[in-house]
Amino acid sequence: MAYEKELAVLAVAYFLGSLSPAHLLGKFKHVDVRKKGKFSNYGASNVRSLFGWKLGVAVAAVDILKGAAAAYLAVYLGLQPVFAYACAALVVIGHRFPFYLGFKGGKGVAAGSGAFLLLMLVFGTWASLAVGLVFYGYAVATSPRLRKRKAAVAGILAAILMVYFIRTAI
Repeated sequence: MAYEKELAVLAVAYFLGSLSPAHLLGKFKHVDVRKKGKFSNYGASNVRSLFGWKLGVAVAAVDILKGAAAAYLAVYLGLQPVFAYACAALVVIGHRFPFYLGFKGGKGVAAGSGAFLLLMLVFGTWASLAVGLVFYGYAVATSPRLRKRKAAVAGILAAILMVYFIRTAI
């Protein structure tokens, strides 16, 4: 098989994304963050609403770092840019749908922000920004409290930009 390293990195990106600092903090404090918080998910906003801004910022920072770490792994190993973007997508998917939490995680905004910030610095601003906007638009559009037509339109426009910039970069 020719893509063993790439498949392993993609799997690591998903598993890294599925690690939930909000869930771990809730276990430490003996609180189910998903059930007690006002946003009903394992995210930094929910932790902030339950435990205060300091722990909310700490959870957001860990989520941002895990997103950046997943993208950096592909860059460090010298994989093609498409695999780095796939790692960024999989860290967000892992954050949103962690297998050990019944596929119900956070919104993925912080994890995606970390991954796409790193990719913007490495591969160029426009392509990474467009890809990042797709995931941000998806996160906002699928959030029950933030669902708006503008977010859906932004996601569609970002998808079109992503296809254009990735086709010109490859």
